[in-house]
Amino acid sequence: MTTLPAYPRIPYGEADIDRILRAGSSRLGGPGRTMSTLSAYPRIPYGEADIHRILRNGWLYVDKTRFVRRLERLAEPENFLSLLHFFGLLSIRGAPQGTLLLGIPNQTVKRLMYGFLRGGYRDVDVFRVNLFRFEQLLMRMATDGEWRPVFDHLSQAIAQQTGIRDYIAGEKVIQGFLAAYLSVTDYYVFRSEAELGKGHADIALEPVVAAFPYVRCGYLIELKYRARSESADQAAIAAAAGEAREQLTRYLADERLERQFPGVEFTGLIVVFHGWEMVFCDAVSRDPART
Repeated sequence: MTTLPAYPRIPYGEADIDRILRAGSSRLGGPGRTMSTLSAYPRIPYGEADIHRILRNGWLYVDKTRFVRRLERLAEPENFLSLLHFFGLLSIRGAPQGTLLLGIPNQTVKRLMYGFLRGGYRDVDVFRVNLFRFEQLLMRMATDGEWRPVFDHLSQAIAQQTGIRDYIAGEKVIQGFLAAYLSVTDYYVFRSEAELGKGHADIALEPVVAAFPYVRCGYLIELKYRARSESADQAAIAAAAGEAREQLTRYLADERLERQFPGVEFTGLIVVFHGWEMVFCDAVSRDPART
């Protein structure tokens, strides 16, 4: 696993990894169930929360008693994290105070795990999109700054596929859902909770300029969520959007962006969900007074 090439290209090995994971995970859930299905809500009671937490933070603390190294016990559902480590999807970063710190080893593995989530939605018939069409939209978002069609496409797909609605509940769940699809493209390094401007942007799409020098559009995304039981009148949406706008303005002013990505124009995106429904989406540009 460690010999895989660095992100963003994987010229070999991905098919082998997927085949191994499918074979190994079939023992967890029965014949034909892929590893991605382990993360699909609500039919699989284990694994989903851990996967989302790992993908959101990049790491996870576990009690040593939850971690097993005996091969014959890896098929037990409660040893799901041990299985991920066995297949190289998690590495041990440390062992502080009787716990184990597990982390995603690199961007290549992170992209694979997001791919397993997308496969999970598809396998249990919860949600699917035409990935070829969606990648074309992401390409225009990366090269031409046309971001709105990407979010309109996802919003319309959610509205048409009722199975996903039971799953989308809570800001962090929506963040993981968007991450699974925005990470389809190779153009960006995808970061959750990116530290910027004395805060943390929910999602940062940072162009891989070394591989794609023609990509000059980066994005910071701030999500706001209101439950279906809460009011989503104009005043409530405006208040949520205003809070996100203030946060994004601060993040976009962070000098690290200009220093690390010279020539890249970062745009802030406000996305407000009312339950499963996207009710507001708008852009925030950097302060034009800044040089």
